[in-house]
Amino acid sequence: MDSQEWSNKWLVFIVVWVQFTTQLGLCFSLGALFLDFQLAFGASRLQTALVQSIMIGVVLSLSVFSGFCIRRYGLFKVLLCPALLSPLGLMTSYAASEIWNIYITIGVIAGIGMTCTQTASFTVVRQAFRGRQMMLCLSILSTGAGIGGTFYPFLLTFLVQRLGLQMTLLSIGVFFMTSSLLPLLIRCHDIKYAETRESDDPEKGPYTVTKNTSGTESEPENGPYSITINTSGIESEPENGPYFNTKNTSGIESEPENGPYIITKNKSGLESEPENGPNNITKITSGLESEPENGPFTIPKITSGLESEPENGPYIISKNTSGIESEPENGPYTITKNTNGVEPEPENGPYTFTKNTSGIESEPENGQYTITKNTSGVETKPENGPYPITKNTTGVESEPENGPYTITKNTSGIESEPENGPYIITKNTSGVESEPENGPYTVTKNTSGVESEPENGPYTISKNTSGVISESENGPNTITKNTSGVKPKGKDNIIKASTQIAIWADIKSIISLEYIIIVLGSDFIVASINGSIMALQLDLMKSKNVDVSWSNMVFIVRSVSVIVSSLLPGLGKQFGISVNVILSMAAVIGAAGYLLVQLSSGHVSFLVANGLVGTTLGASLPASMIAMKMVPIEHMPVASGLMTSGVGVLSAASGPLFAFIRESTGSYDIVLYLIAAIHCAAALAFLGCLLVKNRKIDNRSDFVTTRL
Repeated sequence: MDSQEWSNKWLVFIVVWVQFTTQLGLCFSLGALFLDFQLAFGASRLQTALVQSIMIGVVLSLSVFSGFCIRRYGLFKVLLCPALLSPLGLMTSYAASEIWNIYITIGVIAGIGMTCTQTASFTVVRQAFRGRQMMLCLSILSTGAGIGGTFYPFLLTFLVQRLGLQMTLLSIGVFFMTSSLLPLLIRCHDIKYAETRESDDPEKGPYTVTKNTSGTESEPENGPYSITINTSGIESEPENGPYFNTKNTSGIESEPENGPYIITKNKSGLESEPENGPNNITKITSGLESEPENGPFTIPKITSGLESEPENGPYIISKNTSGIESEPENGPYTITKNTNGVEPEPENGPYTFTKNTSGIESEPENGQYTITKNTSGVETKPENGPYPITKNTTGVESEPENGPYTITKNTSGIESEPENGPYIITKNTSGVESEPENGPYTVTKNTSGVESEPENGPYTISKNTSGVISESENGPNTITKNTSGVKPKGKDNIIKASTQIAIWADIKSIISLEYIIIVLGSDFIVASINGSIMALQLDLMKSKNVDVSWSNMVFIVRSVSVIVSSLLPGLGKQFGISVNVILSMAAVIGAAGYLLVQLSSGHVSFLVANGLVGTTLGASLPASMIAMKMVPIEHMPVASGLMTSGVGVLSAASGPLFAFIRESTGSYDIVLYLIAAIHCAAALAFLGCLLVKNRKIDNRSDFVTTRL
């Protein structure tokens, strides 16, 4: 589900935020009814604490299953659950006569509806937005729980005083029925997509392809495009031109904001068929990939990709010709004798390039390198390999921190996600883009076109998989005979992959050390807060001799802190602050808050302590969700669901556990010290993860310096 397809994405986001705020706000504010439940049903502290603990446990622990259901059945069907179950659970609470009835109606039935709301809301934001916009929207969405926690205590108190507990629950259930609006919007979107999705038969164009399927390689937000006659991969079938492509056809790879361009006659991928020149291409044809401010250029005779026709030199190219692809500030350069991309003619080396000319495309901070004998892009003369290439020379284009790799026999295309190596790749895997007659190939882990979605392999691709670049989220696939991207998506929902994908396969595909540390650390932090301050606040206030009449003020202070701190991770990422640093700071603040609760002797200190704890709670959820960018976008529902499921399981256990310790020891001292220790341990784990990651990058940098 690409962001351009969401033409109404801001309207959907508003509705998502409202639904998230109303439903999740109640979930985390139910502690305001602690004494009302206790009096209405004559329950003990432990029995009453179970109401919110069960609800939070169900809401969070079932998230992984709701995420899997989204992938399998689509957003529309999953979003019908909160539209039906949340109101049903609250309205049936009207007939409850014992506390265990509330466990079922509110805790289980309404809880299942709310877990679908939570997972679907984060999934919609992750699918509808990209980049920093997505991070900021995740932070804004996370403010919903805090804003709900601000108005719900007053609303619940007002309604209980005038209507009674059970009529209050009935009224809120009726209010929740408005959540049916969101599934209708999603359904309209699904129908719109189903009408324009690609043909099942790649030979029967024209196709209408939306959302950066021009080369299906870089900036999704810049579609839609209309592409006809087998140009779905826009890289393999030259005989079907001319083509008319607009917006981000600069090489169909990098800077979408510099279009529109008009490109004709087999310049679809600007890489394969030299016999169709001469062509005149204007505006940022310096490699047709990166820096628009240096054009326009006029380059004759199929130098459109600056990769194929060696006999047309010499050329004099200046300013941003470091590989003619990325760093304009290092020019001007003068390059002669068919070094138009410094790619085809190995006999003209050695060359010495400095400052991000390792692959001459992406990471400038990793220079300087000395590269000799046609290893400038390692793209043309396979007989000169194997080469030992280190530090961002995997395809010499993208992620420098993951070397060294040993790559043999024309692996010139290996262009995107190096973190899955080292690889030893042979037999024309030059991007698997041009020479169909050399198949079949067996390509594993990020060789789906060796350009786009590395996390979704392995794939087995055979016979003219020259375009196989776009629909990586549907793997593993066996694709044959010119399936250059033309793989139809699901009918009901564009983010679901194969219905045969098992949940365990999803989980295995997202597990990594960094993911485990972030998930466990965040889960323990949030669960400890849910089981203490959130569930037992009124009893905790009584134990600390704080007037219970201040409870609404405490709710407000904590909720405002949650709202403000929910925005901090998104804002922090705008300035390049690591998620690990944000989570570590949040954990330390939480530890300080709980120690202050233990040491507090008055109302003001108790309010300040709750503000600190609210800051931790507000920052932890969006920061951990932003950290999910490490996970492939198609696995986002399961990845985020798995994380929140851990919170749910721990939250369901923490509330009764803390209440048991309170009744056994007669105070909350042990509970508060234990939670502070948990937060400190989580902070150390987050920092340790960051240090290990940075150390790996430094070690690789030292290795590169030694070799060069």
